[in-house]
Amino acid sequence: MKYKIACLILAAGKGTRMGSQKQLLTWNDTTLIGNMIDTASAVFDDDIFVVLGSGKNEIQNQLSKYNIQEIDNTSWKQGIGSSISVGIKKLEGYQGVLILLADQVFLEVDHLKKMLHSFELNEGKIIASTYNNMQHPAVPMLFDQIYFDVLMELNGNIGAKKLMKMYKTSVVQIDTAIDFMDVDTPEDYAKYSEKNKLK
Repeated sequence: MKYKIACLILAAGKGTRMGSQKQLLTWNDTTLIGNMIDTASAVFDDDIFVVLGSGKNEIQNQLSKYNIQEIDNTSWKQGIGSSISVGIKKLEGYQGVLILLADQVFLEVDHLKKMLHSFELNEGKIIASTYNNMQHPAVPMLFDQIYFDVLMELNGNIGAKKLMKMYKTSVVQIDTAIDFMDVDTPEDYAKYSEKNKLK
């Protein structure tokens, strides 16, 4: 790849609707956060950053085997925007950043590869994901470095979707038929776990 891209995995939330630290829920032979790191590692040899916040010490104990760099978001209670901001501030020397959520359990490596390929063909663009041609693009998202300053200004629960509206003419959408919705509630976890058994 001709560009140096960082992978930023957001894993700082408390999982209030789940009622537990969802990053550590079992998934396959690992955890939700472990599963996402494994997926990212199939595309990135290194340059993987994980933003931690709630339950940091407990989650760190599960991450020692991975080739990642941890970023501490002490303001995690302010929401996902703060995690993006803190993470971007650590990415010096990168031409782009791929933002992932720790709990998108069905995200596939091929989709990430397509995003990275599109990034090389669309300089200065935002590469965003859609599922079955849904109307609104979502994470995973891949941002050119020209958006880093704006990303660093995010805060609270205002995440990368705000930029989709600001720069909608610069968004390139990559569609997938694989549902990569995140796991927010015990019902989600039960449903997706059963679906995973049938794969």
